[in-house]
Amino acid sequence: MDVYDADELGRYRSLSSLAVCALVLSLFSMLSLLVPLLAIIPLAGIAVALLALKRIAATENTLSGTGVARFALFLSLACLVAVPMRLYVRDTLYKTQADQFARHWLELLGTGKGVEALNQLSNDAMTRFARSDNPDAPPSRIEPEVAAAQLLQDPLVTKFSKLATQRPPSLETLSADCSSNNGIPRVILTYRLGDSDQVPLVVSAMRVDRADQVSRWLIDSWKLPDEATHTY
Repeated sequence: MDVYDADELGRYRSLSSLAVCALVLSLFSMLSLLVPLLAIIPLAGIAVALLALKRIAATENTLSGTGVARFALFLSLACLVAVPMRLYVRDTLYKTQADQFARHWLELLGTGKGVEALNQLSNDAMTRFARSDNPDAPPSRIEPEVAAAQLLQDPLVTKFSKLATQRPPSLETLSADCSSNNGIPRVILTYRLGDSDQVPLVVSAMRVDRADQVSRWLIDSWKLPDEATHTY
């Protein structure tokens, strides 16, 4: 019995604390999928896992945990690669959705549907139609029909409507830049309007997420190259 216990004791190897630490970091690495700024966690997990593997190999079989360290290394690497991939997929989806929404909004303007186009504007953009001559005065209430009429008199809308009466205006997307302001996704789209005129116009769309409503896109600003940006 004593010989058996001595053999068992000789074969016993303690678990590497670095391997355990690497495993914990790899599990927390999944938080980086929700908060990209936490990408430092999988980086730390990779470093600790590699250090654990090196330490285990140098102890001449007195430490165990190779499998744990390898699993931690794999999970940390997977999370580190997934973070930029997730951001890329999200931004690509946002750009596609914003482009479709902006084209639909421009189509409403081209067909003179001012009220429907007005309902696609953000609250900040709509305040321009409710401003008083006194800059210190609070915005006054304005009827949707009046605001829609003002929207249809906008230089961009006038030019777009003029092209629409001549021929269906073509829109070529020149660029789409995705950003986030205070946690609100925004996409700035640059189009070339017309086949030969090559008049660029810029439309900014923002994504509004509400707990009690379905997320939707809204137009936040627009401009032609010879105008000031319509942002409010």
